[in-house]
Amino acid sequence: MERIVLAEEERLDKIIFCDLENLSLWNLPNLTSFCDGHLIEFCSLTNLSIDNCPVFKTFVSNHLSGYLFDEKVAFPSLEDLLIINMSNLERIWHNQLAGGSFCMLKSMTVEKCENLHTLFPSNDLRRFQKLEQLNLKNCDSLEEIYQLPEFNAEEESFAIDLNLRSMKIRDLKNLKNLFPASVEHKTFYYLKSLVYTLVGWRRLLQRQKVQKQPLLLCSQNCSP
Repeated sequence: MERIVLAEEERLDKIIFCDLENLSLWNLPNLTSFCDGHLIEFCSLTNLSIDNCPVFKTFVSNHLSGYLFDEKVAFPSLEDLLIINMSNLERIWHNQLAGGSFCMLKSMTVEKCENLHTLFPSNDLRRFQKLEQLNLKNCDSLEEIYQLPEFNAEEESFAIDLNLRSMKIRDLKNLKNLFPASVEHKTFYYLKSLVYTLVGWRRLLQRQKVQKQPLLLCSQNCSP
């Protein structure tokens, strides 16, 4: 099975799932996308899990899209997102997303996505303002969690309002930093728990000055 929904009606503008609250895509080795090029909206979906779908790279098939989520799919109520064992996944979010999509996201787990380079985009962090829990594990190519190459005044004021409270990081071999140094003292104001297993974790934390934060720091089976 390559797709879950195949819309044959060309005049169909949008596919809407009004009452679906939980969606799990597990162990689907040939699944490439959820739907073809039509717009799709999950009005009530609160939990989304994608596990062991190795060739699944985009939710709505589009020859121009190399992202898992773009403007063609909307998740206005999504609270929990789980992405595991997606070896071909390189990018999660497009820089243009459906209005209101992912604004309710509270918990996110990403594991065993070997080709993922960056987690959050640099131009649309307001969508993830309610994110409280972030778990990352075995993403060998991940270099940045928050991609913020430049920070202007408007973005800086927003950084104060991020509500991330718990972060668990394990086996991210190429991670360069936890967050941009220019906003480290503001972005993680509410962060209370940081659990990490990283090569060179002591040097990384010293560079980020995380020790100045009121955090519960815990290293699991990790040498400095």
